[in-house]
Amino acid sequence: MIRLTICGIVSCLAIAARAGPSGQAPVTFKIVKESAGMTTAPPAVRVLTAAEQWTLREGRTWSGQNGREIFFTLVPASADAALPEVTVSAAGVQPVRVIVGKSDVPFTRQGDQVRFTLVRDTRNAMLLNQVLHDSEGGLPIHLYHNWLIRQDGPFHGKPVPRVEARAVPNYLVAAREALKLMGRTGPKDEKDFEGSITLMGFEVACARGHHDYPPHVHVMLWVPGYVGGEVPHFYLDAAGRIVRNSFGILGDEGGKFPDRGAVIERKRKRAGEYGPGKPCGLYDLKERLAVELTITEDGGLQMARPGALPYLLIADSAGADRGVLVRQGDKTLVRACVDDDAEKGLTVVTVEHLAGQKVVRTVRQEMRYDPFTGLAPQAAKGKP
Repeated sequence: MIRLTICGIVSCLAIAARAGPSGQAPVTFKIVKESAGMTTAPPAVRVLTAAEQWTLREGRTWSGQNGREIFFTLVPASADAALPEVTVSAAGVQPVRVIVGKSDVPFTRQGDQVRFTLVRDTRNAMLLNQVLHDSEGGLPIHLYHNWLIRQDGPFHGKPVPRVEARAVPNYLVAAREALKLMGRTGPKDEKDFEGSITLMGFEVACARGHHDYPPHVHVMLWVPGYVGGEVPHFYLDAAGRIVRNSFGILGDEGGKFPDRGAVIERKRKRAGEYGPGKPCGLYDLKERLAVELTITEDGGLQMARPGALPYLLIADSAGADRGVLVRQGDKTLVRACVDDDAEKGLTVVTVEHLAGQKVVRTVRQEMRYDPFTGLAPQAAKGKP
């Protein structure tokens, strides 16, 4: 269920990342190095069998290496292309795993050459994400695990977005908590709009050409079939403050919903750049408001629902990378803090409920995952 949800989201946001030049789904694989370091010669891949049926997809985010991984993407000529045997040169490093998509495969090594056979796993080997569920009925959060050694695409050569990478999940959990307080937005709630408010982060790897830059927070509205969905991108500055919103509408590139043409045209009149003080409403296909989002002058995000007082997401006194507060008026209700150690494969979420300046209840979640696949051995568990 998690994989289908994520694939649906990625297919809408980054269609180019789904398929190679042949139109077929690519296969990305990686060699995991025993310890941090770069190869002493540029890594190269050689297709030993069925070579005429596979094409190397070159270029950043498709093929390359970082401190712990060598990765390549091959594109089949057809959906039933024979699975090839390949070798990868990995001079000067010790390979400990070969992962095709999300599947570990056996390999042999002779000198600098690592040899293995592809499997038909088209999952994106360089995209590490999970869904953080909420046992208290809140919205699921689509988290990207940003190990900063994977910084690629538009992030390559830029300052490491350490603060922003820590701040984004804090905003997402704070948004989940604010929406719970508003009510009628959760996955099992009776809603007064059609669709799902969706919370999602960003990825520094920009895997397979998904140029997810600069760092940002998504608070989106998915409608049935996605077409006509509304997608804000709340971009952060280097201090972790929200400074602008690039707002777009998902179109019908596949032509599956011709009856939505007029609706999409009306929606797109609202698309564009939103700065502080300009409300951005998210509306369903029948033009019913799900939530209104407004950036504040001090770098926060105000969230409002019809008939309810607004809530403010704002950095705590130590900065948004240390925690994000949920406030209503002059009252601080919640503090959200996420520590995602992508090298260890452990996410720890701490939500503190406050009355005045006092913490009256703390909820913690832990989510473990393989740092090279993003796959979890078990679902996240709430610990009141």
